[in-house]
Amino acid sequence: MDKMTLVQLRNITLNYGDKEIFKDLNLRIVESEKYLIHGVNGSGKTSLLKLVAKLMTPQQGEVLWEAKDQPNQPRVNYVAAHAKGMFNHLTGEENLRIHFKLRKCEDSIWDNLIKNFQNYNNFNSALRTPFCECSMGMKKLLLLAASLSFPARAFILDEPFLHLDEENKEKLIQYMSLVDKTLIIATPQKINLDGFKNICLT
Repeated sequence: MDKMTLVQLRNITLNYGDKEIFKDLNLRIVESEKYLIHGVNGSGKTSLLKLVAKLMTPQQGEVLWEAKDQPNQPRVNYVAAHAKGMFNHLTGEENLRIHFKLRKCEDSIWDNLIKNFQNYNNFNSALRTPFCECSMGMKKLLLLAASLSFPARAFILDEPFLHLDEENKEKLIQYMSLVDKTLIIATPQKINLDGFKNICLT
């Protein structure tokens, strides 16, 4: 059985001033498939992620979400390359609890969040530490935990391995290779990820 098309980009043209980023770009994102977008800085990786998430509007073309929205489930969980979306004065756990409450999630989702991330280096410390005092790696873990644990139609991660140590990077790669989610990630270099389709931007 063919998998459902989640989102389509049709004939996308995007410019920043005089710089052409995309011209007549077409892309189909399929539900439960995984995509690795890679390319040098300035090749349009972040712009492509934002187009898919409808956080950016192209000069020409259209972005069509074809799957029906689900109650209490956003289209995308988006994690920027640099830490955003948390309250600085609250601990990691307090921040995650706020996300948990706003999403009206069941207790099992919180349990799975802790189960999936408790063995990452410094994650438990990040839960106890005010966000403003967390290292960049701890902040990234909290944002990834929030994004990957709460329900969404697609999970879009810009440079998810940035600021992670090698052990946490390997754990995240293993986790992403096993989960049955629509994942779209961007990295500066091509890396070996099982089950991911490669999209190279030049």
